[in-house]
Amino acid sequence: MHRDDRTTVAALLKAGVDPDRPLRLGKASANEGLLRPLWLAAVCGHVELAKLLLKHGAEVEGGNRWQTPLLHAMASGHDDVAAVLRKHGAKAHLLVQVAAGNLAAVKKALQKDKALALLRDETGMTPLHYAARKLNAAMAKLLLAFGAEVDARTEHEESPLYVACDVRAAEPKAQRKVLETLRKAGAKLDGANFRRVTPLHVAVRARSVAAVEFLLRHGAQVDAEDSGRGSTPLRRAVTNTGAGGTKGRTDEALRIALLLLKHGADPRKKDARGRTILASARGQAMRALVGGAG
Repeated sequence: MHRDDRTTVAALLKAGVDPDRPLRLGKASANEGLLRPLWLAAVCGHVELAKLLLKHGAEVEGGNRWQTPLLHAMASGHDDVAAVLRKHGAKAHLLVQVAAGNLAAVKKALQKDKALALLRDETGMTPLHYAARKLNAAMAKLLLAFGAEVDARTEHEESPLYVACDVRAAEPKAQRKVLETLRKAGAKLDGANFRRVTPLHVAVRARSVAAVEFLLRHGAQVDAEDSGRGSTPLRRAVTNTGAGGTKGRTDEALRIALLLLKHGADPRKKDARGRTILASARGQAMRALVGGAG
């Protein structure tokens, strides 16, 4: 599915495999048991695969009220897949309208029912989470004006600000704007998830210089440790294990590491295994930067 292997998928469907069999994502995933192949095709932007699944009877709504393939196609920016899903009758519910940036439709819905600003999907995501994910400050302001909870948490304790910091290849101006909107509304800059991973941790892992700069400028805790290996944001900056879609962004990693060091990050910190940050550093330039600071 990830590789858009239509030949294999077609053979499986022809052999009688259920096109709506839930994906196995693991118990650690908030989406375990919720999501089906059509959802994955929508997230990955595989339009022909989506057509194939629909042709073989895949349910267009994916078995969910809110977390539908159409929602994820819109949230992931795959308008071509969204068009196919709409053609097959997919419903454009409120979260879809938020992800699509349709301010007029969202405002009209909220005027009819203000409580919609507080609705949650099957994993606890709110409309404000989706506005944050799309880096849509105008939508975030609208939702906040109708009573959206600025620090609402998902099942994994992720806030809208956390989600905004985890966007890959984010447009810097849009990201700063939505982060400022959330901050002014009272969002907690150090609001960690269930693994004590903070917005700064995920901004570093996403190699988002703009988000890192913003958080540090407004006082985010620079040496917060997660509950896994006790990793700090600096440790995440010096390794090659950035988030998906960040491969090769060495320059951004170096800029982020320098920012963290300038704001007091401790290069001598050890993780839960006793491993130093310098020992975790990858690349000559990164080792020189960390070694010189230590």
